[in-house]
Amino acid sequence: MQNSIVEKLPRYEQVRYDLQQKLIAQIWGSDESIPNEQELADEYQVSVGTIRKAIDLLVADGLLVKQQGKGTFVRYPDFSSSLIRFFRYRNSTGKQIIPEGVVHKVTYLENGDERINGVMHRLIQAPLIYIERTREIGQKVLVSEKIWLPKEHFFQLLNIPLSNFDNLLYPMYRRECGQLVVSAKEQLSFLTNYFDTYLPLQQTESAVKICRFAYGINGELLEYRESYGRASEFFYETFIH
Repeated sequence: MQNSIVEKLPRYEQVRYDLQQKLIAQIWGSDESIPNEQELADEYQVSVGTIRKAIDLLVADGLLVKQQGKGTFVRYPDFSSSLIRFFRYRNSTGKQIIPEGVVHKVTYLENGDERINGVMHRLIQAPLIYIERTREIGQKVLVSEKIWLPKEHFFQLLNIPLSNFDNLLYPMYRRECGQLVVSAKEQLSFLTNYFDTYLPLQQTESAVKICRFAYGINGELLEYRESYGRASEFFYETFIH
């Protein structure tokens, strides 16, 4: 069915779709350029103009980036500093420091979780992978994270020892599971009377809750994450250009 729909599209859209499938399959690494326009034109037996139009659309989608004089590269978003948009930590000299990620639990939920599957728009009993992780500085927990992933895409994580999980999960998703996160949406709220095993709060303290929806190249929701931190440590900064 999908192929019959694609065949009815304009040729540049067909090329765009095929290139997108190659990006999903991670044919090219982040340190190498995709074939140049002439090579792609020869491969698809179309004009360079058609290739250029397809590539420009993928650039607009944020999947490719052009580097003058070097070529066109796969765009792997950098989520490494996303946490400091909400919580900023500095050492005694005022230097900004990034908390370390520590994975405490990775569990297979055979019957899923009704609330989470509802949030992720999945069948109520669709199986999930559930991760509990903290972000720490000097063994002090600053952020507690609950992460849910579709089991069909991330079952490989069940075979990895907790101590072998990377500080950043998205590069690990790509390396171990072949799943590339290219965009994310976040929602923020404040909570009172919140209890968390990993994040002890005083009775009078409020918490910040950040819900993240992380998406793959084809727009599929790959991860739903709830991060909790102390409201007293909340900090938000953004730049508008």
